[in-house]
Amino acid sequence: MDRTDVFLALITFLLAALVYEVSGPNTPGIIAVPVLLLLYSIPIYLGAAFVSKLAAAGSPVADQTERANQTSNRDD
Repeated sequence: MDRTDVFLALITFLLAALVYEVSGPNTPGIIAVPVLLLLYSIPIYLGAAFVSKLAAAGSPVADQTERANQTSNRDD
């Protein structure tokens, strides 16, 4: 996940929050349900993506791949 994904997720979250705040109590369910799903799912998505990025950065497999790439670059 790069910065673009985070930026677009934050924009989507803020737009959903804006729609939720502006809408009244008589908002139809076809609008309210997707907005609430976005408001609850985007933080979960961002948290899971962040944790997986940290886990991949600290994993031995990522370290071995990085070392292999450095070694192959020296040989060239």
